[in-house]
Amino acid sequence: MPEAAPKVLVWEWALFAAGHTSALRDTAAARMAELTVGYPHSAIVGHSYSHHARGLHPGAHAADVPGLQRPDTGPVAIGDLLRQPGHLVLACSRDLDRIAAVGDALGDLGTVLHVVHDGGQAGAVSARVVDTDGAFARTYGLGEDGFVAIRPDGYIGYLATPADPAALRRYLVDHLAISTGH
Repeated sequence: MPEAAPKVLVWEWALFAAGHTSALRDTAAARMAELTVGYPHSAIVGHSYSHHARGLHPGAHAADVPGLQRPDTGPVAIGDLLRQPGHLVLACSRDLDRIAAVGDALGDLGTVLHVVHDGGQAGAVSARVVDTDGAFARTYGLGEDGFVAIRPDGYIGYLATPADPAALRRYLVDHLAISTGH
């Protein structure tokens, strides 16, 4: 019995240190929440881009973007946006017809949000989020024209540059075996 006491003290000290050191606490929390788990080689993820800027890749957990906000209610996290049923597609493009076509491609399988730089900017879809400094496009490596399809489990299913509705349809059919009716 006396040998157990030193092990308990070491364990308690380790937990205390981890809880009071922000880097250790953040790493432990991310691991416990399984945010560091990725599925880059999964059959249900894909991409369509010839050159992908630095950023997240399909199969990674969809990261929050500081500064992303709803036009009317302020800051919003990716997890908040995922509360709606189905897939979440966040699309950047100045071509409003393209954004509408991405929405048509997704249909009733989820939600398409147009990522705009200005909250007052009119969009092809009324649902939009504001990214005034371009952090979203940088985080996901989309540039000015692309989309990220986030699965309901919070992982990136597909990345496309440009925001091509045909690429979204191919992803749904080829990777998820979902008929899009087109």
